[in-house]
Amino acid sequence: MGKGCLKVFKYVVVHELHGLLYFMSAALLYLVITPTRLYTGNRRKMLFVAILTVLSYFYLFYEHIDPDIYILHLIPVSLGFAVLFEGAIPGICTWFAFNIGSYFFLHNEIAPVVAASSCMLLLGLYAHKRFLEGTLTRKIAISMVLLFAYMFVLLSMKPSLMQHSLFIITCLIGSIFSTWLTHYLYFNVKRQEIVKEKLINAEKYQLIGQLAASMSHEIRNPLTISRGFLQIMRKPSLTSEDLEKYIHFAIDGIDQSNAIITDYLNFAKPHVGKIEPIDINEEIKAVMPFITSLALLSNVDIQILPSDENPLIIMGESKKMRQCLLNLTKNGIEAMPDGGSLTIQTLRSQVGVEIIIKDTGVGMRKEQLRSAGLPFYTTKEKGTGLGLMVVNSLLKSMNGRIYFESKPNKGTRCQIVFKDNGKSMKVSGTV
Repeated sequence: MGKGCLKVFKYVVVHELHGLLYFMSAALLYLVITPTRLYTGNRRKMLFVAILTVLSYFYLFYEHIDPDIYILHLIPVSLGFAVLFEGAIPGICTWFAFNIGSYFFLHNEIAPVVAASSCMLLLGLYAHKRFLEGTLTRKIAISMVLLFAYMFVLLSMKPSLMQHSLFIITCLIGSIFSTWLTHYLYFNVKRQEIVKEKLINAEKYQLIGQLAASMSHEIRNPLTISRGFLQIMRKPSLTSEDLEKYIHFAIDGIDQSNAIITDYLNFAKPHVGKIEPIDINEEIKAVMPFITSLALLSNVDIQILPSDENPLIIMGESKKMRQCLLNLTKNGIEAMPDGGSLTIQTLRSQVGVEIIIKDTGVGMRKEQLRSAGLPFYTTKEKGTGLGLMVVNSLLKSMNGRIYFESKPNKGTRCQIVFKDNGKSMKVSGTV
């Protein structure tokens, strides 16, 4: 008698563990492939159905299955899990798939299994809607209620199963253990997924906070200066020269605030309008008057080395191209407070059309070079840390890439490469 009980116990446990491994493989595979932040709503649920279909096919066609263990263990564990954690569509599809397997493949009686699983499905859908955000303990408790409701209906309609009490008890214990194990693993893995998503959102909110704080700080300074000069202008004792000077300072402050706002807007949504063929050499000539005036004030000598190939055409927008050139050359001139030399070279290479801007300024250390182009990072006393970021975004929208080389006190070399005739570009590093 003892050996017979042990044989029944081993038989049931082996089959239950075998089915549980298939089911857990499907559940964990679903979590790995379909994280919430990538697949939401019905797309996520349909992927659940696809994984369920594939695993059901392999299980039903390639495994030895005991029909009674299938309806006493695998159906209630799988159906309770699907309906409580994933809701209506996965729950109904699980109900449908397991009932087809029970009747058409394992030849079980249809009425008891359909009635028991339908009762479990309806109760589970109600519980899912009512306790969607329940704790693990509550979900396990609800699953136990669903499990016993299923067993009660099934055994009531199929009393022949009661003839093997040890078999029934072993299956029930296995179902309770499997329900607890699947719920525990799935709940904790899914909770880690939710925590990770919350951390990503928190980082986004932190970035928004930094952006708001930085923007308010940057704009407040020039506006405060403009307000101070406007207040001074109210004094009746001012001379016309002083009044003109203060007006000039106030306008400069407002212009600076406007420039800061423009930088932030370009950073948030860089936009290139009408794309058309533009000549790089002509664009450099167009910005030369602005560069020259700034270079004269800083005692900087400018040298232009145009390409032998003329014209040097790329696809882009003239206005945005000039904005990038002004920003980069201005950075180079400002890096030479005691004067120096700025070289602008254009050429066509194997990787595409190139613009090389070199200065003999203060240069950058390795850690500064690594941070160049990151939001809010700047080596300037009054910089916003967004200018280079905007330049990089605009160049990318015109199929361009930017690369920097620099050494302290030896200057900086900026290389811009535009993709040529659909060929892929190869640059040793980008910012």
